[in-house]
Amino acid sequence: MSYRMTIIVPIYNEEDNIERLTKTLQEYLSKSPTKSKVLFVDDGSKDHSFEHIRRVCEGTEDFGFLKFKQMPD
Repeated sequence: MSYRMTIIVPIYNEEDNIERLTKTLQEYLSKSPTKSKVLFVDDGSKDHSFEHIRRVCEGTEDFGFLKFKQMPD
């Protein structure tokens, strides 16, 4: 698929917010006239944020992720 825009979403210890955030992003993508991809960037979360992100991305081709081992300086 050809995307015209990437929405970058930094994540750091946000496990309680990921479900609501992904629902909002999916609603946006379904209405947007611009073909977009969402890229979650886990900045070294210490909670279960990354597991939530991975699960969401497995079910949605318009979502992707990067994971840092720790938060950049």
